[in-house]
Amino acid sequence: MKIALIDDEESVRETIQTILLHYYPDLEILNVSGVAEGLRVIAPFNPDLIFLDIELGDGTGFDFLTRIEKIDCPVVFVTAHDHYAVKAFKFSALDYVLKPVDPKEIVASFEKARDRLMEQDQVKLNALLQNKNKEQFDKIVLSDNANVHLIDIANIVLCQAVGNYTHFFLHDEREIVISKTLKHYDELLGENDFVRIHQSYLINLHHLERINKRDGGEVVMKNGVVIPISSRKKDALVDVLKKFKA
Repeated sequence: MKIALIDDEESVRETIQTILLHYYPDLEILNVSGVAEGLRVIAPFNPDLIFLDIELGDGTGFDFLTRIEKIDCPVVFVTAHDHYAVKAFKFSALDYVLKPVDPKEIVASFEKARDRLMEQDQVKLNALLQNKNKEQFDKIVLSDNANVHLIDIANIVLCQAVGNYTHFFLHDEREIVISKTLKHYDELLGENDFVRIHQSYLINLHHLERINKRDGGEVVMKNGVVIPISSRKKDALVDVLKKFKA
């Protein structure tokens, strides 16, 4: 199996290479220091997996991805502690490791990349590239048991918690069930005008029709779904709506 390490820090490349060869001594590893070199040598090398740094001396990992003609293998991003970058990766569901690199994370990323399908990675990579230059992300990747879905965030009406699963209800009447908690998506979507109005419900304010004040309060979504408002969440919802711009 062929691995390409693209990072302008030689020490980082050496660390990742040492970790990989310790566990997988038969790997063939190519070390690359930047965008220009990567564009020149990656295609002939034809790697099975790329570990790609975000900040390179002569550009960024995104520059490399947008300029290279074709990527036929999974990509694991390597990044410093950057809130924006990490959030972008979570939206796209692409794998990433943080610097300083942890051997366990390198091994886990390698094994996941080795086992998963390239078609799924391409969907995730498209989402990341579409989101990367935006203050609010437009796309999110949702992976269920059968498919990887690239979803317009504006198309999400509401999310419902059912145990440790989250049910996504979309404007086009599709429903997607994901094996992650509602808390995970509450943290991701809060800056995209989503509000947690109940322990079990996260709603998109752009799909909110009205608030009924009777019986403790409930919201009516544009698709007709009626959802109770938790007494603890009512004041927060009112405050958010005062600042909300549809």
